[in-house]
Amino acid sequence: MRALGSPEQMQAVLRAALAAGINHLETAPAYGPAETFLGRALVALSREGLEPEGGWRITSKLLPGPDLASGQEQLRAIIKRLGVAQLTTLAVHGLNRPEHLDWASRGPGRELLAWAVGEGLVGQVGFSSHGSCELIEAALASGRFTACSLHLHLFDQSRLPLARAALDSGLGVLAISPADKGGRLHDPAPELVADCAPFHPLDLAYRFLLDQG
Repeated sequence: MRALGSPEQMQAVLRAALAAGINHLETAPAYGPAETFLGRALVALSREGLEPEGGWRITSKLLPGPDLASGQEQLRAIIKRLGVAQLTTLAVHGLNRPEHLDWASRGPGRELLAWAVGEGLVGQVGFSSHGSCELIEAALASGRFTACSLHLHLFDQSRLPLARAALDSGLGVLAISPADKGGRLHDPAPELVADCAPFHPLDLAYRFLLDQG
């Protein structure tokens, strides 16, 4: 989302991710040139024989709302930019309102997501959400998704029960921005640094999520 300075910057991010044992990359067409830069970086590292064991797991996202033909065109463009044969996960980008869930579960989105899986273009479908707990609960209960990205923060724990329920039912869960939108913990106020001692607020936030499973 933020490695947008150049393809070389994206490549440096991937090298650091690989060194840290990370194998999942999450992007979206809405992130400017991110997909294009990521595709170039993947090619560059592949030429050096650098990739995680079992290959990269890649998630990209589509905004809710397009008809079937438009959605198909958008997905094909994503795959072309990334230079991959298949996305690990295709997610609805911002399932934030009831009409978004209707689109994905009963409208054109349902047909689009089923087509994407059936054609082998994606391994699974998921969603990200900035919506209410009630909406997220309904999306999880719809049976349409096998992965979700939720705001799970040290300072906002309201969605933790939803994340636990998703995990218990076999869904994958990604914590959205526990550092930045979770309180800009990469640039904390002095009071917060003092309150979190002996840990840095950023470290404490991640330790909290690990402790929560």
